[in-house]
Amino acid sequence: MSEEKLDKLLSVMLDMKEDLSGLGKEVNGLKMDFDDFRKETNEKLDKIVSGIDLLASKTWNNEKDINRLKTLMGIK
Repeated sequence: MSEEKLDKLLSVMLDMKEDLSGLGKEVNGLKMDFDDFRKETNEKLDKIVSGIDLLASKTWNNEKDINRLKTLMGIK
């Protein structure tokens, strides 16, 4: 191969190396964004589950109180 072709090949290879390096940085950035999104979503889901558990507990207690009052009043 001629020296000119080798220089051109080296130039193309260096450009490809830069492109791949930039792509790697973008992929790492996306991975970090995804990890942050997953963490935030899991935190929100935990809050929702806690809220549902609390609501179920309060509903159960209210039902017990209603039944107790009905029994005391002779409605039931």
